[in-house]
Amino acid sequence: TSPANDAGVVSPGGLATVKGANLAAGTVVGTVADGKWPESLGGVELHLVDGVGRNVTTGLLYVSGGQINFQIPNGVADGWKTLELKDASGVRQVGKVRVQRGTAGIFQNGGMPMVDEGRINADGTVTPIPAAIPLSGPVQVSFYLTGFEGTVADTWAVVGGKRVSPVAAGSVPGVPGLQRVTIRVDQGAVTVADLLLFTRGKQIR
Repeated sequence: TSPANDAGVVSPGGLATVKGANLAAGTVVGTVADGKWPESLGGVELHLVDGVGRNVTTGLLYVSGGQINFQIPNGVADGWKTLELKDASGVRQVGKVRVQRGTAGIFQNGGMPMVDEGRINADGTVTPIPAAIPLSGPVQVSFYLTGFEGTVADTWAVVGGKRVSPVAAGSVPGVPGLQRVTIRVDQGAVTVADLLLFTRGKQIR
């Protein structure tokens, strides 16, 4: 599933999670090198295998006994894939994942979008502030996503019924598979739940 919103569908290049038992001997966090997550972590590899036996190795962000966070490689074809875990004891199936291009997800916190907020100062600089409900503009709000392929030109937010273009949209440097969309909110009395995000005509959830 997607770690962003627990959806059962993940886009190529997106982040995903598999849960189970005895997935790894210990807990290890991956480190990005040359713009990629490691393909082996804590003695574990995780492969995607399709119905005709094509096998692709994923990038690993995190492994533990009960959970593995991984990145679907770019270019993987749509469809159901079997997850095969390889370790010192051999190879075994640990689940399935459905890959579908254009399926973005917003990271959630307690069922609400996970955002960063910043107060926009008179000189145009931005001062980080704790997430506030309601939002009191002018503030800058950043959503965190995975599987997002949109741009500033084809992405927008709806804030209190008003369409707002983002000030920035794209990958988060140094974190493959993670994207960020930043919007400006000028009005007050708006909660995070009132902020809807769209790209290429589809709402992102």
